[in-house]
Amino acid sequence: TKSDGGLMESFLVNDPIRDKGLQMLITALTIDSPEVEADELILSTARAIERALFEEFNGEVSSAYRSKFRSKYLNLKDPKNATLR
Repeated sequence: TKSDGGLMESFLVNDPIRDKGLQMLITALTIDSPEVEADELILSTARAIERALFEEFNGEVSSAYRSKFRSKYLNLKDPKNATLR
């Protein structure tokens, strides 16, 4: 997904795993039109999803966090779930 570097940078959390997750969520949210730039709404939606997961697991990037993240990501990315996007 293309994105304005400055805007994208403002949504990163300086944790390599969580930042990669944010990038994956942005890709999933824009999968129907990958040529579209990730705007502030898409970035803030991805950030809200990741933050909710992170808080659900008490601020730890554990194997449970990764498993739940993977499930959410795959559901968002699934062509059958376009209404989630």
